[in-house]
Amino acid sequence: MYIANNVISNALKNVYWVLGGACGGKTTAARTLSEKYGMIHYNADDKMWSHKQMANYSEQPAMCRHFSNWEEYFGRPIKEYSKWLKDMNDEAISTYC
Repeated sequence: MYIANNVISNALKNVYWVLGGACGGKTTAARTLSEKYGMIHYNADDKMWSHKQMANYSEQPAMCRHFSNWEEYFGRPIKEYSKWLKDMNDEAISTYC
């Protein structure tokens, strides 16, 4: 689905994205700011399980990838981790938009 940039930018003009690496404090910062300023806080991590339940391996392989332990998840080379993270986010966004 294609949505023009002007439509997206207008629809998201009051949305703030908090981005960063794993375990960097994004959730803590976003939660603190949302409480302080009375904003709605949407935590993608809280929704990931329900999003994964809608995914299927043939269309969303990155979202469906299973890691047996934290070492397998965090111990990957940075290029592999970055590619997986980008693919997973692309799949999640395209699946639910």
